Amino acid sequence: FLTNPYMLRLYCTAALLMGVFVSVYNYLTFRLEDNPFSLSHFIIAFIFLMYIFGVFGTMIVGRLSRRFPMNNILKGSILFMLTGASLLLSENIYILIFGLGLFTLSFFAAHTMASQMTALYAKRGKSSATSIYWLFYYFGSSILGSGSGYLLHAYSWNVFIAVLMISVITALLLTTFNTTAKAGIKN
Repeated sequence: FLTNPYMLRLYCTAALLMGVFVSVYNYLTFRLEDNPFSLSHFIIAFIFLMYIFGVFGTMIVGRLSRRFPMNNILKGSILFMLTGASLLLSENIYILIFGLGLFTLSFFAAHTMASQMTALYAKRGKSSATSIYWLFYYFGSSILGSGSGYLLHAYSWNVFIAVLMISVITALLLTTFNTTAKAGIKN
């Protein structure tokens, strides 16, 4: 699977998207504690209930996948994730919260599609294909999810979000090349 370009693009997409998702949830607290928001930890904790929106992302794409090609749903989810990330630049708390909700819903939608596409593409060795997907997924979480904190510390929230948006755009480009899965995989 590691020599198959289709699977590698899905794996890298998973790593990038999960890394961006973890980055936002790891470091948004610092943004919300700082000016112009200056929110208390109590209020910030409630904002992080946005994580629940991920369930809706999974449900929505589950229904859409019966009507539309999975790769189109994946690309659309990534575009919405990009939009949500851009709204995290706002200094208006309501726009930022909406952006976080959209970002979260879209991440879970994209992850659901990418993991389904991985399992469906693998005709043989599904468990191996899926295991590698999860390896990349958590690798992105560990590396990008923690490493992006150095960016935030060294620069600013805007630079931090800009780098994360570049990562999401990279994932979008990777999925653009995954238009149609071929019939089988050589293991």
